Amino acid sequence: MKHPLRHWFAAAFAIATLTVAQSARAEFDIVISSGGTDLFTIVDDTAFDTNTPVPHNISVSGSDLDALNAALSAANTGITFTSLGATNNIGTVGPNGIATLDVTGRVEGTGSIQILVSATDFINPTGDPKSLVSSASDTFGTTGTATRNFTSYYNPSNSVNATEFGTSTLVFAPTPGTFSTSGTAPTISVSGTTGGAFGLTNVTMITLDGSSDQFTGKTSVAVPEPTSMALLLVGGSALAFRSRRRLKSTS
Repeated sequence: MKHPLRHWFAAAFAIATLTVAQSARAEFDIVISSGGTDLFTIVDDTAFDTNTPVPHNISVSGSDLDALNAALSAANTGITFTSLGATNNIGTVGPNGIATLDVTGRVEGTGSIQILVSATDFINPTGDPKSLVSSASDTFGTTGTATRNFTSYYNPSNSVNATEFGTSTLVFAPTPGTFSTSGTAPTISVSGTTGGAFGLTNVTMITLDGSSDQFTGKTSVAVPEPTSMALLLVGGSALAFRSRRRLKSTS
């Protein structure tokens, strides 16, 4: 016969384990700023994340997008979002897999805006050194000048919104008319964790002149093994191929 106290201790342990797991949940957010001032923050599965509760996936639409644009209008940024989202693969990437942090969206108007996306508590891939890869694509619709910069960061401190070890910055500047482009920054070697975990951040900076920009960005971390690096290269090639096809179709 099983002792009743054993069941009580088992239940108490299960509750404690669940509480610890929930409190240790990774931080994941999008911070919108202009002129060095933070204007709007969207934290995963809280206010202004439209698809709550879907962990590791931020989507801003409907009334949440209206609230974001109202904040930008009040700050006189001149920029309006028509879409915005971010994802990461924490919890699904294996020890030898590729950790990813992605951003996507569309902006229009006249002005400048920064979009910072950050996530903490990546525990995979394991081992050092790791390879940090930064890739992005844009489709501009413009009659004048516009630019988009994109940089990826590896944060061994595992701090949210940190920008510790960065790739070189990708700079996209369109020619007049609709222009699609993509690129991948040179891979850099990174290492270090805090308590076995690390963070990732990417930063997009866009300046428009009455134009628009449909943008994507991907931050990837892999162990420098043939399989992982091959997947990264295939992904970068596919991004460039899709961009070339869009460019030809608009020619």
